[in-house]
Amino acid sequence: KLYKKNNLPDFIFTATYPIAFGIYTAAAEVGMKIPDDIDLICFGNTKAITLLTPPLSCIDQSTELISRYGMELILENIIKGEDYKPRSVMIETDLILRGTGIKCNRSK
Repeated sequence: KLYKKNNLPDFIFTATYPIAFGIYTAAAEVGMKIPDDIDLICFGNTKAITLLTPPLSCIDQSTELISRYGMELILENIIKGEDYKPRSVMIETDLILRGTGIKCNRSK
């Protein structure tokens, strides 16, 4: 839709790598090249994203820590019931630059 409206962003940051796969497919269908015409980074890391051309850059997060903290928060909520106070948990991430994410890297 963005392509048809001639309203393309320079950069797309997707919530998951399956969404990024769809961006690769859509870009190819209209003759666009990643990262030349549009740049892309996703959350999540899997070996499959290194097989794309160019390989996809990502924000890598520990699924083990996400799961552990998620379970802790759920259990706290169950145990404390009405006395439960929501809290935030910070999980360290790593930016892994491969063949995309170049435009965001140039600004440094």
